Amino acid sequence: MQNVVFARKSSFMTFYMPAMELDEDESNIQQWKELMEFYLEDLLWMLNVPHHVFWSVLVHSPQFRKESLQSFLMRAPRCYDPNFNKILTNETIGPLYRKIYVSVFKIFIRICTFKESKVRYHVLECLIPL
Repeated sequence: MQNVVFARKSSFMTFYMPAMELDEDESNIQQWKELMEFYLEDLLWMLNVPHHVFWSVLVHSPQFRKESLQSFLMRAPRCYDPNFNKILTNETIGPLYRKIYVSVFKIFIRICTFKESKVRYHVLECLIPL
């Protein structure tokens, strides 16, 4: 059962990509890397919390849905973007971006999985309003 008590009180990081036109500026990439490591930390935390905490944060912390998940969906590069290959082959950006991508994907898989075990599950009627 979701409970606001289990929801994390802190704010969550927002995803963004560095401007690839400025890739000569190493400080821009290092700043992005530092911030996205915190973003990845938030995602990994969500993947590792128990079932009831995960759902409590998801339901009672709209900033997680909007700032973390929605920002990735809106700002992550698409495979048809002109700089996509440049991003993936960048030695600093590429590996971290892949880890973030996989973590976001796993969070959406966890959202879609209403039954994590025989005792930890949601009745589908509870998930419909979400």
